[in-house]
Amino acid sequence: MLSLAPQPLRAEAGQAASIKNIQVAMHTLGFLTPPPSGPVDLAVLFDPAEPASVADLKTISEALERAPRAGAVPVRAVPLAVAELSRLAAFHFVLLTGGLRAYFPAVAEMARGRGVLTISTDLSCVRADQCVMGVAVEPRVQVLVSRRACEAAGINFATSFRMMITEL
Repeated sequence: MLSLAPQPLRAEAGQAASIKNIQVAMHTLGFLTPPPSGPVDLAVLFDPAEPASVADLKTISEALERAPRAGAVPVRAVPLAVAELSRLAAFHFVLLTGGLRAYFPAVAEMARGRGVLTISTDLSCVRADQCVMGVAVEPRVQVLVSRRACEAAGINFATSFRMMITEL
């Protein structure tokens, strides 16, 4: 049975969302096989009780208001509070804000077999095979992809993309 209750954990080690993180993450959507078409709703998973998460939500929303496209595809940020995690299955793209480490297992479970691309700036989510992709821009741009999370979620990337990223 899926438990949505967070487990107590130490402080997050992930990067805060930045406009550059969001730009990199949106650029990767064009490498999906098949690529998205039409308008894309991007669920932005956040915890209203976690200040870092709320700050990330604001940054992500502002970034997508300024540049609301992933290549030629329009993208719309849809805030999704962790209390509404069961709605995650209605989205194909989910961006996790900071402060959500306790929710990584529940997010991975909700994405399993549903073709949901989960993206985080906390690379530990990818290393734990609980997020499909992690994006970090400091000190250099890194895109990590979990092979296990891809397979579990039913996500496929173009071969050309897989040559540009680090696959775990």
